[in-house]
Amino acid sequence: MEESRTETYLQKTGIPIGVDIDDTSTELASGIHPWVIQEYELHPSIDPFTTYDFTEGWGCSRQESIDYSFAFYRSQAHMNLPPVKGAVKAITALAQNHPVYAITARPIQVQEETLALLAKHYPPGTFAGVYFTGQFIDDGTKVLSKLDICRKFGIQVMVEDSLRHAMQLAPNGVATALLDYPWNQTDDLPENAVRFTNWEDIYEWILAYEKKLQKK
Repeated sequence: MEESRTETYLQKTGIPIGVDIDDTSTELASGIHPWVIQEYELHPSIDPFTTYDFTEGWGCSRQESIDYSFAFYRSQAHMNLPPVKGAVKAITALAQNHPVYAITARPIQVQEETLALLAKHYPPGTFAGVYFTGQFIDDGTKVLSKLDICRKFGIQVMVEDSLRHAMQLAPNGVATALLDYPWNQTDDLPENAVRFTNWEDIYEWILAYEKKLQKK
């Protein structure tokens, strides 16, 4: 795990909350897929929006998918990515009384570009910390998982778009809101994971979940 920054939020009494970045806080798929396909003249055999795996979605090698992704992160197209609809309003509202941690599978090598994108859309101080697990590269290097980071900071709720991460988090005590996308479809979500189509409902669910915890 690599940490980009942390601040102290002793005055915030709400439960710690984790939020993914790509396609949760800011969009990614809507920008990276058309950019990479055009830039490298790819001809994928499947719709890249139906898979979480860039190698499969672009019809290229694992190393090529990493190289193409790094090129995108360092392009102007990356900085043009908009926030996910409703995310800024919901996350900044939650951050008023909750420590909100951004936890991403992006590698630390794109820390500068990632923080710049977040700063473009989110007010200073929104996030109590921004963490890069590096799981995106998956080069065999031992890294902390998102679950490890949640345990480290006592995070009890996570907002995700990755089914794989949701399937790890939810059964291990981290209630998970899964934003609905074509690439995370399943008929078998864990009991502690709930699918949502918008941030407005996620916001209400987090507050309701917090109240339920307080009654225990």
